[in-house]
Formats: sequence, C-alpha cells, structure tokens
Amino acid sequence: ETMKSEMNRELGKLLEKLTGKHFDLKNPDVTIVIDNNTNSIRVQFRGLYILGKYQKLARGIPQTKWICRNCNGKGCTVCKGEGKLYKTSVQEIIEKPLLKAADSKESSLHAAGREDIDARNLGWRPFVIELVKPEKRKLDLKKLEIEVNKSKKVKVKGLKIVDDGRFWVKKLKTDRYEKTYAVDVEFENDVDRKLLKDVKKLVKATLMQRTPTRVVHRRANIIRKRLVKAISYTVVNKRRIKFKIRTEAGTYIKELVNGDDGRTQPNISQIIGNKVKSLNLDVIKIHS
Repeated sequence: ETMKSEMNRELGKLLEKLTGKHFDLKNPDVTIVIDNNTNSIRVQFRGLYILGKYQKLARGIPQTKWICRNCNGKGCTVCKGEGKLYKTSVQEIIEKPLLKAADSKESSLHAAGREDIDARNLGWRPFVIELVKPEKRKLDLKKLEIEVNKSKKVKVKGLKIVDDGRFWVKKLKTDRYEKTYAVDVEFENDVDRKLLKDVKKLVKATLMQRTPTRVVHRRANIIRKRLVKAISYTVVNKRRIKFKIRTEAGTYIKELVNGDDGRTQPNISQIIGNKVKSLNLDVIKIHS
C-alpha cells in the first residue's frame, strides 16, 4: 500500500472522530488537500446547488449579472463606476439572501433559457443556482423563499437542494421547452381585419429565421427553422393587437412579429402589410 493511501485512511479516521462527520470518497462536501512538499493545507468546499423556478415581473433587468466589458467589472465611465451595466438582475435578487445564509461570496445561475431584458417572464422558468464555496449547507429554504419574494421584480418557488447539481445544469441547458407568449403590438397604421385573419395560417408553418440583427454581433449568422404551434389574437383598437403565440424552443418572437427587415419569413407584419411601431413581450408559460 502506498503511503498516500495509508495517510488518507488514517487521517480520515481521525477527522471522523473529531468532527462526527462521515467520509465520502465520491461526492464529499469538503475536501482537505495536504501538501507534504510545502507543508500546507487547503480546504475546498463543494458548490451547493439549489433547484427552483422563477418569475421576472419587471422589464429592464437581465437574467444574470451583466459585467461591463470596457473595464471587466473594475468600474469606469461607461458603467458609471458600477462595474456592471445594470443595477440588478434576476441572479442578484435570488442570490442575496442565499449567499448570506450559506456564508458564500458568489453564485452562478443556470436556467432553462432566458427572456430578453425588456420582456417579463410571467411563467415559471426552471433554474439552478450554485453557491460557490458555501461554509453552511443546511438552509431553511422556505424562509429564504419568503426573503427573495419580498422583491417586486422577481419571485421564486419550489427551492430545494440537489446533490446532482451538475446533472441539473446540463439538463436545463439541453432540454427544449415550448413556450407561450403574450405580445402587445402597436402598428404604424390601422390594421386591416380581413388580412389579420390570415395570421392564423402561421399555425404549423415553418419559420425561416436568420439570426436577428439585434443579436447577430454575438451569435452565428445562420438560418434556423422553427415551428408555430398555436396563435390567437384580440383587437384592442384600430392599431393595437394582442397576440398569444405558442412556439417551439428557440423561436425569436419579436422577429416573428416585426419581420426584422425580412430576416424572418413568414412574419405577421408582412402578412397584414403593416409595420410594427412598438411591442411589449411577456413569457406567460414555459411548457416543462
């Protein structure tokens, strides 16, 4: 037997006796690394993963911290010394009471997709938040839910600690969730109601969506095929229509409505021969 194996075993026995904790080779909460060459000891804490679902009830906040690229978070004139481009985010609102309770200093948020900064998410989006180097692992999650839900911008439910955190991160990133949206649209001119009826022909139609101009600077400029599952509408006035649209995962909804100068075909603006003046987008259900 090697000296390393014997030392690990004997030290493990001593630590079990001193701490009352059990040795776990496969998935330990804490790993102690002893370096005999430098006579040093390092303590490594396994991340604490908390699974749940969230709503974003306000427009104008991102899902995760948006670090200023100009200064890389140090603070500059671009971010007005904040180090980030938005004052808060879904991640920061959720993490605040969790970090304090777990005695952790940072987190990483992983979710099943994301909504645009100017869109609300009224459905419940699954997420996992990883608390990095937590020194406390037993948390009162019911109490922490109440703390998070004091926010008027973000709500959470169903918080629970999961041991297989990496599995859940991978699952949320790879699973494909259909979504239903509510889109409140104001057109530039009065809407022709006869043409408006043709919008329903989009159901089961295959969309050809080239990467939108608003995100093409950070995503591959390719054409994606997407399917519209259901669509209905309510006339508010001559120029304002509320649409309810269900599509498969990864569909660009704004571009389905405004056409993005022909980069999405077919599109609602083209069908009714009317340009979009403004729109507000809400995710109202995530079919998970």
